[in-house]
Amino acid sequence: MGTREIILFEIIIFIALWLIDEYTAFILSIIVPAILFAILLVSLISELVEPSRVPRSYFKTMFLAVIPPIIIAILYIYNSGGQMEWLMQ
Repeated sequence: MGTREIILFEIIIFIALWLIDEYTAFILSIIVPAILFAILLVSLISELVEPSRVPRSYFKTMFLAVIPPIIIAILYIYNSGGQMEWLMQ
Protein backbone atom coordinates (compact mmCIF):
# COMPACT_ATOMS: atom_id res chain seq x y z
CA MET A 1 0.00 0.00 0.00
CA GLY A 2 1.19 3.45 -0.86
CA THR A 3 0.95 6.64 1.12
CA ARG A 4 -2.29 7.73 -0.58
CA GLU A 5 -4.05 4.49 0.21
CA ILE A 6 -2.97 4.55 3.84
CA ILE A 7 -4.13 8.14 4.34
CA LEU A 8 -7.42 7.46 2.53
CA PHE A 9 -8.02 4.39 4.70
CA GLU A 10 -7.30 6.43 7.82
CA ILE A 11 -9.69 9.17 6.70
CA ILE A 12 -12.49 6.66 6.07
CA ILE A 13 -11.96 4.99 9.45
CA PHE A 14 -11.97 8.26 11.38
CA ILE A 15 -15.02 9.64 9.57
CA ALA A 16 -16.88 6.41 10.33
CA LEU A 17 -15.79 6.63 13.98
CA TRP A 18 -17.03 10.20 14.26
CA LEU A 19 -20.38 9.23 12.77
CA ILE A 20 -20.78 6.19 15.04
CA ASP A 21 -19.46 7.41 18.39
CA GLU A 22 -18.23 10.94 19.09
CA TYR A 23 -16.58 10.13 22.40
CA THR A 24 -14.48 7.26 21.09
CA ALA A 25 -13.58 9.23 17.97
CA PHE A 26 -12.54 12.24 20.06
CA ILE A 27 -10.31 10.15 22.32
CA LEU A 28 -8.74 8.32 19.36
CA SER A 29 -8.28 11.61 17.48
CA ILE A 30 -6.05 12.72 20.34
CA ILE A 31 -4.25 9.46 21.10
CA VAL A 32 -3.49 8.16 17.58
CA PRO A 33 -1.74 11.30 16.28
CA ALA A 34 0.25 11.57 19.52
CA ILE A 35 1.46 7.98 19.24
CA LEU A 36 2.24 8.31 15.53
CA PHE A 37 4.14 11.56 16.16
CA ALA A 38 6.13 9.95 18.98
CA ILE A 39 7.04 7.01 16.73
CA LEU A 40 8.06 9.45 14.00
CA LEU A 41 10.29 11.41 16.39
CA VAL A 42 11.97 8.25 17.68
CA SER A 43 12.49 7.07 14.09
CA LEU A 44 14.01 10.40 13.06
CA ILE A 45 16.32 10.51 16.08
CA SER A 46 17.48 6.94 15.52
CA GLU A 47 18.01 7.76 11.85
CA LEU A 48 20.24 10.69 12.83
CA VAL A 49 22.23 8.57 15.27
CA GLU A 50 22.68 5.59 12.98
CA PRO A 51 21.51 5.88 9.37
CA SER A 52 19.59 2.90 8.07
CA ARG A 53 18.05 1.85 4.79
CA VAL A 54 14.55 2.98 5.73
CA PRO A 55 13.00 4.64 2.68
CA ARG A 56 11.99 8.30 2.83
CA SER A 57 8.43 7.27 2.06
CA TYR A 58 8.18 5.83 5.59
CA PHE A 59 8.86 9.23 7.16
CA LYS A 60 6.51 10.95 4.70
CA THR A 61 3.73 8.47 5.45
CA MET A 62 4.19 8.75 9.20
CA PHE A 63 4.10 12.54 9.04
CA LEU A 64 1.02 12.58 6.82
CA ALA A 65 -0.76 10.01 9.01
CA VAL A 66 -0.66 12.43 11.95
CA ILE A 67 -2.70 15.10 10.14
CA PRO A 68 -6.08 13.53 9.10
CA PRO A 69 -7.45 12.64 12.57
CA ILE A 70 -6.83 16.19 13.78
CA ILE A 71 -8.40 17.82 10.71
CA ILE A 72 -11.41 15.48 10.76
CA ALA A 73 -11.97 16.20 14.47
CA ILE A 74 -11.79 19.96 13.90
CA LEU A 75 -14.19 19.77 10.93
CA TYR A 76 -16.67 17.56 12.78
CA ILE A 77 -16.69 19.76 15.88
CA TYR A 78 -17.04 22.88 13.71
CA ASN A 79 -19.92 21.37 11.71
CA SER A 80 -21.75 20.26 14.85
CA GLY A 81 -21.47 23.74 16.31
CA GLY A 82 -19.32 22.51 19.17
CA GLN A 83 -22.28 20.61 20.61
CA MET A 84 -21.21 17.07 21.34
CA GLU A 85 -23.66 14.66 22.97
CA TRP A 86 -21.24 13.19 25.46
CA LEU A 87 -20.44 16.65 26.84
CA MET A 88 -24.12 17.38 27.47
CA GLN A 89 -24.69 14.34 29.70
